[in-house]
Amino acid sequence: MNPKQILVVPMSQIIGGMSLGMLFLVLSVQVLFPAIQIPLFGIIPGTMSMVDFVVHEAGHLVLSFLGQFIGVMGGTIAQLFGSIMCCILSLKRRRWISLSIFVFWLGQSLVQISKYVMDARAQELKLFSPGLVFGGAKPLHDWHYLLETTGLLWADQIIGRIIFLAGLCALIGSAGLLFAWGAGWKRTISI
Repeated sequence: MNPKQILVVPMSQIIGGMSLGMLFLVLSVQVLFPAIQIPLFGIIPGTMSMVDFVVHEAGHLVLSFLGQFIGVMGGTIAQLFGSIMCCILSLKRRRWISLSIFVFWLGQSLVQISKYVMDARAQELKLFSPGLVFGGAKPLHDWHYLLETTGLLWADQIIGRIIFLAGLCALIGSAGLLFAWGAGWKRTISI
């Protein structure tokens, strides 16, 4: 940067970036600690969880023709696919605000998945399957099946914590992107 050049950031961008960054931090707290009921803020992660659920179940259906293992894994694949594709498209178009929204969505999904993975041996989560509505059998615990099939059931806590850490990084990163945008960060990333 030339010493005579000064980066001028519009006040609206500074205020917007800092405000949205704080909003995403509060939303991240709501995702990480769902027992803490923050008025109005629980609606957004709750709605995202319902969207994830529908996409997760559809992923089982769509990928079931590739065999049982891929069909069971298809729920998690589908749940992550949408947010990852949206992140890539936002990054290519350099849409920093939408990128932060989709990184938040990815982080929220990873936190949900981590809880599911860490429950693989205990199987204490109350699961719902569309088959239950139509008189189907007890729902299959995806991650118990996946980890048992691969011989990794013993590592459910380790794998779940790694996924949780990735989700935590994404949640913090989503707020960080907004703070950086508000501060005038305009670094170009080529992909």
